[in-house]
Amino acid sequence: MNNCSIYDRNAPRTIPSNTYQIIRTLHTRPDRSAHLAIHLLAGSLRILKTLTSEPTEIILLLCYLKNHPFFPHTFETRNETPNTWLITLDYCSGGDILDYLPTWSKTCPSPLPVSFSKKLISYLGDALGFLHLEVTSTEQPIARRRGRRGQEGIYPPSFR
Repeated sequence: MNNCSIYDRNAPRTIPSNTYQIIRTLHTRPDRSAHLAIHLLAGSLRILKTLTSEPTEIILLLCYLKNHPFFPHTFETRNETPNTWLITLDYCSGGDILDYLPTWSKTCPSPLPVSFSKKLISYLGDALGFLHLEVTSTEQPIARRRGRRGQEGIYPPSFR
C-alpha cells in the first residue's frame, strides 16, 4: 500500500504509560491534542501529538516530513484507531518552521492539494507554533495562505 517505513501496521496500538510522563497539555480540541512530555528512559522532551485524519493523508504527511532537514525528528507514529494517530516529535524550543513553510513547493516531489496543505499547517502549527515562535496563544495564526494570481501558496505569518 505504501513505502513509507515510519508507518507500521504491526505497531502496538497504544504507547505504554511508563514510557512518557506528560508535563503539560499544550492544547486540546475535539479532533486533536498536543502534550509536552518527557521520555522516561531517554530523559528528553518530546511532543505527543494526537490527530484525527484519513489514513492516506497521514501516511502522505509523514512520508513528506520523514527526512526533511528543517522539521523536528519524528520518533514514532501509532495508529490508535482507524482514523486517530499519535505522533511523537522532538521538542524544539527555538526552530525553523518558518524556513520550512515558504520552501514547501521546492522540497516536495509533487504539489499537494490546497486542502491538505491547510490541514498540515493546522495540525502542526497547533502543536509546534508557539514553541517555535514563542506565541503564547494557539489561537494566533501560525501561517496564512496568500493568494494572488499565479502566486498561491503557504507563507509565514506577518509577525515573523
